[in-house]
Amino acid sequence: NMRITKSEKFNAKYGKWELVTGASSGIGKEFALLLAQSKFNLILNARNEEKLNSISKELKETYQIETKLIVGDLTEENTIE
Repeated sequence: NMRITKSEKFNAKYGKWELVTGASSGIGKEFALLLAQSKFNLILNARNEEKLNSISKELKETYQIETKLIVGDLTEENTIE
């Protein structure tokens, strides 16, 4: 008897990767925590590299997810490159 969880339905609808901006603190960090709890892999963005690395490590160890980091201000043209 296979039971599909709410997070599995959400993953099927939206994919397994989510982008969270401002992920190193405040509401962005809270969104990252909630998404990680639902087993989403996360692309994390913030300007503070040290904090971003710290939250990434915490999420990977606690929730066994993958993360990719984008360090920088997304309003600046060269950040994504």
